[in-house]
Amino acid sequence: LESLQGGEPDGRHEVDAHGPAGRRGLQAEDAGLRGLRQREPPEHRRERLRVNSRVTCIQNNLLHNNWLQVRLVGNAITVNHDAIGTKVVATMGDSHHMQVLTAGDGYLSQSSKTLYFGMAGAKSIDKLEVTWPDGSKMSYSDVACNQQLTFTQGVGMNSIDAAGSKLPSGDWSAASDNDVWRIPLVSRLPVAEVPIPSAADPGRKLGDLAGRPVLLNFWSTTCAACLVELDELAQAKKKLNRFNLQVVTMLTDDSDQNALAAKLMQSFGFDKLAGTADAEVVQIMQVLVNEVLGADTTTPLPFSLLIDSRGDLVEIYFGKLQVQGLLRDLRLQKTLSTQTPDLGPLSFGSRLAFRDRAFLSLAAEFRQLGLDSLANYYQQFDGRFGPSRK
Repeated sequence: LESLQGGEPDGRHEVDAHGPAGRRGLQAEDAGLRGLRQREPPEHRRERLRVNSRVTCIQNNLLHNNWLQVRLVGNAITVNHDAIGTKVVATMGDSHHMQVLTAGDGYLSQSSKTLYFGMAGAKSIDKLEVTWPDGSKMSYSDVACNQQLTFTQGVGMNSIDAAGSKLPSGDWSAASDNDVWRIPLVSRLPVAEVPIPSAADPGRKLGDLAGRPVLLNFWSTTCAACLVELDELAQAKKKLNRFNLQVVTMLTDDSDQNALAAKLMQSFGFDKLAGTADAEVVQIMQVLVNEVLGADTTTPLPFSLLIDSRGDLVEIYFGKLQVQGLLRDLRLQKTLSTQTPDLGPLSFGSRLAFRDRAFLSLAAEFRQLGLDSLANYYQQFDGRFGPSRK
């Protein structure tokens, strides 16, 4: 292992974690280290390994070789949801590369749940086989390199290419790793009459879920950050249930993805409240976002709205939300008075939305879209700042 010159003041050293062929050439004992963990970098292109003892950081600095990332989701019935213990074998000609998903690789260490394969100059993999801990297998041929694959047991393979997430047609775009915004509203925005249709209840509205807070999450089957976010929310279910939070996922894909989406929601445990966001719902959400943040606001995926128990919008999240931040906001929300429009305790985030609600403008926009019921709903609030409703 070749350490970079001088290291860093805290004792960290960055070294090349792969051999010249672009495949991992590091073993923990090479550096006399007690613990080793793998960390997923923001750009999803390079791999870093962090070790205990001297707090050494080992980083792959090869940027031009080919690679493959694999994420795994167990069925949570015969295999744990994190898919710990799953074996993945990549075959290229006579060469076989195997990795096993572990929770960590040493003393007091925990690794990323993404498996990395260095592919050197190879542009594709002849065969990629996934063996789950219960013995079941999934196998795929002629798999292209330079992409992230998510294998969900009992569902199949989902591919995210290196360029980012492929999104449905429209104005919503993929959030980058830096586009994570927490946007608390200064005053409540009523959204009880906003439609959130599902297969079981096409006429469902947000008001139908009143009495408990709601996280309305918009996602796509081809959005990498969306799938990671849903996985993290699923793992935090017990903590979220302490606040009686209802997680309502809204699929933004075309209807041909409904079957895959249904299987994914079942694996995450969000199938009971899952809905679909057709073009009309997306348009409604964009109007509401523009009311808070101004016209021509670009709305990324994933995108979430936090709704209080009365059916009022209190916070917006652009990009993959942080579960710990959501839990903090749910705690803060419990301290808010339902008798006042003030949301001041939430407004310590990096971006604030401080302006009166333009209810007549909202009504006019919805009427222009032919949504008269929503137009009438918002028109009744004219002249009231953050209405207090019984």
